[in-house]
Amino acid sequence: GNTDQASQPTVDYRTASPDYFRALGIPLLRGRTFRDDDREDRARVGVVSTSMAQRLWPGVDPIGHRIAIDPDKAITVVGVVGDVHHASLAAETQPTLYVPYRQDPWPSMTFVLRMKAVTSYGSPAAAAGVEAAVRRAQAAEPFHAADLDVRLGDGRDRVPAALPPARIATSRCRRRR
Repeated sequence: GNTDQASQPTVDYRTASPDYFRALGIPLLRGRTFRDDDREDRARVGVVSTSMAQRLWPGVDPIGHRIAIDPDKAITVVGVVGDVHHASLAAETQPTLYVPYRQDPWPSMTFVLRMKAVTSYGSPAAAAGVEAAVRRAQAAEPFHAADLDVRLGDGRDRVPAALPPARIATSRCRRRR
């Protein structure tokens, strides 16, 4: 393989849970997303964005191809999802590789919660819904609640006026070791 760093493509690397794509409305275009059994003791898998698939395998189905970010831990592509504007709607989408967080846990992650628009933004009912979801997530995958800084937003700062406001609840949290 080529070891010239300048010739290697730059990609956005993200860890995600099995429900990440559904929660953010990222469409699955081919293959599959993550399953609960995509764990550290299993073969490493990844999902790539459309732009990454087109850059690395133009005109070829990427499912089954392998990516070697770390030569000892090659990742097999199991799915292709739509491109996402992670930083800003004004910025171009970046080729993205997603891996299951259980195969590559990070000490700090973003908690994403999708809520039905049944309550007003910022209402006590919305905050209670977020707290209940966080408690359920904490029971399944323990993290330090003291590190949890919940922010409720309506997305108006990033979404053009022509689009309906998105309801967003995110937080950064640290896994317990």
